[in-house]
Amino acid sequence: SGLHGARRIFSALLNPNFEVLDVAVFAAIETIFMAFIATVIALPFAFIIGFFAARNLMSGSKFTIVVYTVIRFFLNVSRSIEPLVWAIIFSVWVGIGPFAGMLALCLHSVSSLSKLYSEQIENISEGPVEAMKATGAHPIQVIWFGVVPQIMLPYLSFTIYRWDINVR
Repeated sequence: SGLHGARRIFSALLNPNFEVLDVAVFAAIETIFMAFIATVIALPFAFIIGFFAARNLMSGSKFTIVVYTVIRFFLNVSRSIEPLVWAIIFSVWVGIGPFAGMLALCLHSVSSLSKLYSEQIENISEGPVEAMKATGAHPIQVIWFGVVPQIMLPYLSFTIYRWDINVR
């Protein structure tokens, strides 16, 4: 059926079946929204976890080092599992459908964005942070006014890129 199958494929390309167009458009829109919701839900979690996964912010005591190590381990394990595998796991828990796919994309996005965010925090300029610590600023003030302004633009680009990955 080699030549006959090839002829059938090319004739279908030249004479498309428009009856499936509404189903295909709905599926495409559903995919875009699923990726968008997964990214939006993952964003605040990744933002917070990224600070706890940054070595330069979590090197103060033994407790913070343990927290850093546990969070990095969780991020590495959950990021190493493909979203398709997470979707299979979630489909067992919540049923087959877009919700399971969204949960899988959300979990993988939290792990990936947290890793990217923490690496960006580790690469900040230490000058503003040291200056704020020298003036006696609270650690939360140091993070909010010394770290966050340096990381906002890369965070935005990572988040948009992650949404693009989720759509694909």
